[in-house]
Amino acid sequence: MIKPMKPSRHTRPTRHAKPTRHAKPYIFLATLLFLSATTTISAQERVYIDTAGVGLGITIDGQSVRKLLRNVRLRTDRIRIDADSAYHFLDDAIIRAYGVRLENDKQEIIYADTLIHSIPTDDSSLFGRVILKTPDYTLYSHHVEVDGTTESATFPQEVLFRGDGITLRARSGFYNQQTDSAAFFGNVQLSDSTQYIEADSLLMNHASETYHFLGEVYGEESENGSRFAGTSLQSDSTGFRQITGQPAWLMEIDGAQEPEPEIKPEIKPSTKPELMPKSELESKSELESKPELMPKPDPAKNDTTHLLAFQIMIRETDSLDTMDAIGSVRIVSDRFSGIADTLRFRDPPETLTMLGNRGNPILWTEQIQLTGPLLQLNFENDNLRSLTAPNRPFATLQDSTTSRFHQMTGDTLQSWFEDGELIRISLFRQHQLLFHQTNENDEPDGLMTLVATERSDITFEDGEPSGFKAVKGIDGTYLPEQDGLDERKLDGFRWNPEMRPSQPILIRRRWNTDPGEPLFPPPDKYVQDRDQE
Repeated sequence: MIKPMKPSRHTRPTRHAKPTRHAKPYIFLATLLFLSATTTISAQERVYIDTAGVGLGITIDGQSVRKLLRNVRLRTDRIRIDADSAYHFLDDAIIRAYGVRLENDKQEIIYADTLIHSIPTDDSSLFGRVILKTPDYTLYSHHVEVDGTTESATFPQEVLFRGDGITLRARSGFYNQQTDSAAFFGNVQLSDSTQYIEADSLLMNHASETYHFLGEVYGEESENGSRFAGTSLQSDSTGFRQITGQPAWLMEIDGAQEPEPEIKPEIKPSTKPELMPKSELESKSELESKPELMPKPDPAKNDTTHLLAFQIMIRETDSLDTMDAIGSVRIVSDRFSGIADTLRFRDPPETLTMLGNRGNPILWTEQIQLTGPLLQLNFENDNLRSLTAPNRPFATLQDSTTSRFHQMTGDTLQSWFEDGELIRISLFRQHQLLFHQTNENDEPDGLMTLVATERSDITFEDGEPSGFKAVKGIDGTYLPEQDGLDERKLDGFRWNPEMRPSQPILIRRRWNTDPGEPLFPPPDKYVQDRDQE
């Protein structure tokens, strides 16, 4: 059963398969703070030369240059620079260093093949194999630009962050210290031991702990088999998450134990859902298939539930978990399926409510179609236990042998389930029933219509009516078999199997890249430090 997604292992254990909080990616911003501070050498600071194999005064393009070669060590009051060579352009106050290791007094280190630093502007450029290493986090890139004036860092090329069990990868990025925010673009991948999220871009703010994945967003939970997809995923530190798409998609596998190919609906940004009739919206649920990427829990061996809507909003607290799906809602599981304009889930009391704005929601269980203004499903430990439909719902059951339609309508309808199987339907107050009869050869044999004012109970076995009981206030008629009986309908009759949503087709992740795959072989100074640890 679809239920609100829980926080990841970094906050509390996951109880159901939902997209979780994003494993504290804001830690990455702390590393960028270190970058902008460490590479800054202010104009008032003095640069000391501790050692150099060779020190020469030369002229380049008419400018005086201090040339330092072999085992160069420079320092200021805040940082120390070890380099294979360095050039101090005295007139422009620019330092160019090669084979660089830069360290501050907090054991935070930058490695780079090339460092260019402007002392007057506090701007720095790092090229080649760039590694930013703290005791807890490490960042890799081929090119980093630090703007000392705006206190920002730009990553024009691919960037990889690792720390606290988290991996974040993107083709480019940007960080601003003044706003304490960052943005990453192109093949964004975020993962830890429990989850994987990919998107075209990611916007994040440390102060507010808000994260916004954009583009073609996809995510999965490795522990419990849940999946989600859309064109936007927003989350914050309060436990709120919102998935938007055309459609947004959320999947759960109850009791996931075995491997399964993952699935995700095709996203069609050009679709205008608000301009399309409901029947056409249902036809837009076609999904495209792609090859399998990796083994996942097998939905054939577990109860798999899919939820599709234009917007899925989820919030969890210590006392209440909620989920609201809005816009062309479709839900598909092994036990039931349905369509609605709005779907609400609350736990406790573990209820799923389907509502309609443009039209009544429809729910299908076994051979039954139930239509009404409000349909509420009640669960116990993830198992469907009962269903309540007030305000004159209409239930249609197609007979498996004659294909004729049994029909029920009344002020209120309730049904009960056991092990996922329908065992009883009860109708309350003013209600009507129409049942087609069969003979000993399972051939049509007339019909019975009933009108009651109190309560009627219909029991079921193997999905078929097996018994009937009315408390009191009942009036009925029997019509023998004749032409036209199969066309008899009660007022409000509906039978729409073409609108019943089907199981999405299996697909895979977009990117086959391991998000933690190294960008380059580490530089020599990094290897030397690592070997000495």
